[in-house]
Amino acid sequence: RMAGLAKDNAGYDLAQVLAGSEGTLAVITAVVLRLVPQPEATTTALVGTEDVTDALAVLAAARRAGRLLAVEVMRADGMALAAAHLGAAVPLPDPVALLVEWDGDVDPDRLAAVVGLRRAVLAQDPADARSLWALREAHTEALAAAGPVTKLDVTLPAAATARFLRDVDDLVSDGSGGTAPQAGQAGQAGRAGRAVVFGHLGDGTLHVNLLHAPDGAGEAVLDLVARAGGSIASEHGIGVAKADHLRLVRDAADIALMRRLKAAFDPAGRLNPGVVLPPQAD
Repeated sequence: RMAGLAKDNAGYDLAQVLAGSEGTLAVITAVVLRLVPQPEATTTALVGTEDVTDALAVLAAARRAGRLLAVEVMRADGMALAAAHLGAAVPLPDPVALLVEWDGDVDPDRLAAVVGLRRAVLAQDPADARSLWALREAHTEALAAAGPVTKLDVTLPAAATARFLRDVDDLVSDGSGGTAPQAGQAGQAGRAGRAVVFGHLGDGTLHVNLLHAPDGAGEAVLDLVARAGGSIASEHGIGVAKADHLRLVRDAADIALMRRLKAAFDPAGRLNPGVVLPPQAD
């Protein structure tokens, strides 16, 4: 199956069955890659929004403006944490910001339609673009420095995202608030439980990071995801930690079929035992 054909519907696509199997069905020894040309130029902007609903409106306009390369959503507390970790200033004061990057130069009128009356920072050169991206990419390191964190990656339907974020905030907060860190104080964040959320708004992926959260908060967030019709494993898979929660998003028939596939590919059960599928009761 290494011909690299764009279309081939001659029977079951067995190679695709391996997607998401996390090494439980086979060992992958070779792959066919499709290369994408490096963009000759990009347009990068950070747009401030009132909330995630407003951010989704910006996303819709951004899709009309040109070919999107990335759409990253960040909230004010995460930006403050990342900026403090970098020793930089927060570029926008808005509750939610959208980092948008397009392939090529975007027509000024279309760019104006994306921004509207909102605050925005437009990268003037590659160095500016890198500084905007640094704010997004520093989230992970800043969170590690801020204290104990439970990391979850989930997918939400666009229409359910705003309600989900409100529910998560209510879940992890102990009511004592907490203040955004000042520059140089990334490790001294408020000790109140809180959720730092960022992610790829274009495909619904949210990285939910629970700082100083109460016991059981991670499991409760997964329950919220399932009730919203989302996925409890957007990018990083089920692994062992989420195996017992697979039932939240896959019904008994799905899991039974997965077990039959596992038995067909790996009858001896040697490949990554305990991963993805929950243990069966004796």
